[in-house]
Amino acid sequence: MHMYAMAADISKMYRQIRVHPEGYDLQRILWRRSSDEPLKQYQLVTVTYGTTPASFLATRCLNQLAREEASSYTLAAEVISRDMYVDDLVTGFDNLSEARRLQEEIIHILGKGDFALHKLCANHVDLLEGIPEQLRESELSCNFKNYEGIKTLGLVGIPHRIHLNMR
Repeated sequence: MHMYAMAADISKMYRQIRVHPEGYDLQRILWRRSSDEPLKQYQLVTVTYGTTPASFLATRCLNQLAREEASSYTLAAEVISRDMYVDDLVTGFDNLSEARRLQEEIIHILGKGDFALHKLCANHVDLLEGIPEQLRESELSCNFKNYEGIKTLGLVGIPHRIHLNMR
């Protein structure tokens, strides 16, 4: 749908979202390494992956962050609200310079919530310029016997090898 595509993942998203203190006791864990040891109690204070409300809470936080930043970054806030599924961003742009600007704005807005993007990939090298290597998706080969690609929401792709000029 777009000339320039980008995907990324928010690193440890649930660990960035604190639950309300009233919910701490609902996330109590009892633990011991062996039956010979006494039980230890832990309370989790951040959203816990795998719990029923986790994806809703994460999405709600992103939408709130986008709303708060919409007056300064209208289009980037819209992209965050529209093109994210929990911690996965899959989006596209038709103009390369606008794509780079929006990418910077998205990273800036998410940073305000301590949501750091990693596994960034794009179908154009300019969209990865300035992105540290450790935050990029690793280089992938096109060996179809042991096929590996970028996996997002069950879809697999090799974005740095896909660049169709439809115009």
